[in-house]
Amino acid sequence: MATTKFPSLRSLVDGANENHVDFTYALSPVLDLCYSSDDDFKRYYNQVNQIRDLVSIASILLSMTSLSSSIATRIRINGAKRMDYRWIADAQAYYLNRVQKEYIEQNNLKDLQTVPTNYAGSVPDPYKKSLAPS
Repeated sequence: MATTKFPSLRSLVDGANENHVDFTYALSPVLDLCYSSDDDFKRYYNQVNQIRDLVSIASILLSMTSLSSSIATRIRINGAKRMDYRWIADAQAYYLNRVQKEYIEQNNLKDLQTVPTNYAGSVPDPYKKSLAPS
């Protein structure tokens, strides 16, 4: 049970709830995540599942991910060698949508949150346009 396994986290979540703050559990995959990997998806699932009874909001922070990482993902998802970084947005969207559908919705959590890799500024670029088309 998470209450005994993670007492400090339980205390933090309880304090947030008492002060009308939504506690969000965030993971940052950094450079080791292959967005098309079933094993990497299961690793996320297992990490969040350990504390699922403590939190209702989960987030994936892609802000620390290099735009040049996950070459295997680019090839498996798109089969292309585009260098304008739309491929990473496509791969991230695939992964985030999978987490939303196969974990978040299945466990009745609030919608998944994320910080994209290229989050600075509001100037349109191929990455932002591909990740969040209007």
